[in-house]
Amino acid sequence: MAALQKIRSKAILLIVIIALGLFAFIAEPMVQSIRTMLGQNSLQVGKVYGQEINTQEFQQLLDSYQEMMKYSRGVTALSDEENAQAKDATWQMFVNYQLVAHECEKVGLTVTDEELQQAITEGSNPVLQQIRDFVNPQTGRFDATTMKNFLTQYQQMQANPAQYGQYMEQFDRLYKIWKYVEKSLRENLLEQKWQVLIGKSIISNPIEAKMAYEGSANTSDLLLAALPYTTINDNDVKVTDAELKAKYEELKENFFVPVETRDIKYVVANVLPSDQDRQDLMAELTEVAQQLDSTNEVAPIVSNSNSQLNYKNYLVTKNAFPGDIQNQLDSVAVGGVKGPYFNEGDNTCNIIKMIAKTSAPDSIQYCQIQVGGTDADDAHKRADSIYTALQGGADFAEIAKKYQQDGKKVWLASADYERGQLDENSLRLINTITTLAPNQMENLKFDGGGAVIIKVLDRKAMTTKYNVAVVKRRLQPGKETDSKIDNNFRQFLTSCKTVKDMEAYASKYGLTVQSLNDFTSDQHYIGRIPNSTEALRWVFEAKEGQISRDLKDYRCMGNNTEYDNLLLVGLEKIHKAGYRDLADVEDIVRSEVLRDKKAEMLTAKLKDVKTIDQARAIPGAVVDTLKDVAFGGICQVSGTGSYEPAINGSVWNKKDGQFVAPVKGYGAVYAYQVIGSKKAEGTFNEKEQKQMIAQRYLGNLRNLMDDMSQKAKVKDRRYIFF
Repeated sequence: MAALQKIRSKAILLIVIIALGLFAFIAEPMVQSIRTMLGQNSLQVGKVYGQEINTQEFQQLLDSYQEMMKYSRGVTALSDEENAQAKDATWQMFVNYQLVAHECEKVGLTVTDEELQQAITEGSNPVLQQIRDFVNPQTGRFDATTMKNFLTQYQQMQANPAQYGQYMEQFDRLYKIWKYVEKSLRENLLEQKWQVLIGKSIISNPIEAKMAYEGSANTSDLLLAALPYTTINDNDVKVTDAELKAKYEELKENFFVPVETRDIKYVVANVLPSDQDRQDLMAELTEVAQQLDSTNEVAPIVSNSNSQLNYKNYLVTKNAFPGDIQNQLDSVAVGGVKGPYFNEGDNTCNIIKMIAKTSAPDSIQYCQIQVGGTDADDAHKRADSIYTALQGGADFAEIAKKYQQDGKKVWLASADYERGQLDENSLRLINTITTLAPNQMENLKFDGGGAVIIKVLDRKAMTTKYNVAVVKRRLQPGKETDSKIDNNFRQFLTSCKTVKDMEAYASKYGLTVQSLNDFTSDQHYIGRIPNSTEALRWVFEAKEGQISRDLKDYRCMGNNTEYDNLLLVGLEKIHKAGYRDLADVEDIVRSEVLRDKKAEMLTAKLKDVKTIDQARAIPGAVVDTLKDVAFGGICQVSGTGSYEPAINGSVWNKKDGQFVAPVKGYGAVYAYQVIGSKKAEGTFNEKEQKQMIAQRYLGNLRNLMDDMSQKAKVKDRRYIFF
């Protein structure tokens, strides 16, 4: 009984424990779901109409676009600026397509597979022109047949990719580029349909067309008197809070900002090399120049010198080198050495060793047959058999077809290979093609397997080519220089706890405070400082008044054109998305109120004025003559330096000799007299005018996209990840 009584006394506690256990059992899936959702949100790059894109998806889109950029520009890497452009372009294309696709879905617009194939067959869409390997050189247009042959050959190569070596890598890259272009084409076709739909909904009417024509065809010459607002001192005009509030409400729509922004201040210290650093680099490269002067075995010397440029042991044109090196090549004799010398344009110290110089073709036409096999020996035996047949008079194109290749004629220009760094096999291939005479063949076997039979057909555009070793070293700050600048900046950091401290102590340490207002997260960098992304993230996570002195790494690493920078950022103010407060735009509003009140004061001076001579006699009046003022144009008054559409709007149906006043403009209150009018030659074409009006409205499509973006509640969180 005592035990039972004890249990009863603890009944409430037991019930609570059991309830908590049951809740934990039931809630576990819900908690896990919440954790998953939070994890997904933490990787969310952005959102459009609720359609999310995460880091992996955006990275895939970005990789494809960057690969397309490199392909179209013929480069293997993009600069920091180009990468930033790629991020913006990728995001904007994603957003625009989501906006358009959302509208198209509502009205049932789609792009069918048949429409896509028709566009590919026609080959006229500009998107297809991006992939130059499928462009017919004779027509300059995309060739669907070439594309289909490539896809067929690529599919066959995939059955045994190892035998094709580096060619498989090239085909893989081209295939990925094609799939990106194909996807872009489908999206482009949908956007075109939407634009046509919008265009068809924009129409004009005969009355509007007639007025538009007359507004441009009829012009007037004006004798003008301007009473500039600058003739009245701002201090002589009283502006009340009520007037500011009223004007703010009137102009409020102008102060809507769709994204959150920041007002920041920042201090940057440039880590620049000293005069001693310059002397040390010159001394080091003087020894390198002596080594180059004593031998033609330059590859290890260039490699050990830490040159920015690799040595290319084959003939190239000037275009293979930076512009400053190009300008020096013809001043160096074969076997000679120039330098070391400084080029201030890119802050480098340079040495040039001329090994050979000759005249060679810039472009070579050739055809080839790629040969694979089960292993290297099998491939080489097949190549020998094919080569023997060709030497015996077999048709090159027919043999190529037998091996599922087209054997087509291809032009190889110097620009196609000389900018990159060739591997051993590519180097052998290029040297073979560039040294063969027309109608000569070569059976080129690769140690790793596979072979290629080359036949040169033609050579043209003889130009000067060089075999030259270049040592280019950028002047960098030494350890002592870096330490001195770093210590000075750290001392400045220890003095700063607030934004006001930054402004108070900067000059003491030889630094300057700079400002950025309405700073947005899509700008990638702070003050165009390379690799300041971490500081940018901090700006959009910090609170007003904070400074970034606690950042783990305040050093922004430089690149090939910029030196390192030490950065301190202070967050002054956060502007939420939406309408700006009156306090934020008071200067703008006040200037508008001042203009209104000055206009009233100056208009009063014109109250009893009936002629242009009376208006021009008013003290402070500026005299001017305007020629060919049309209702449909915008004139500029040189006397006030202002564009004044109000004057254009007032000339409608004014007769010769008519006096007009007052006209409130941006820079003054005006009075004018019409001193002549004329009509342009030609006749009214209603259809043509309607089309022009519709095109003008279509020009505002960008504004429509902005409105759609606001409606879609676009969120851009790229700054967190990219």
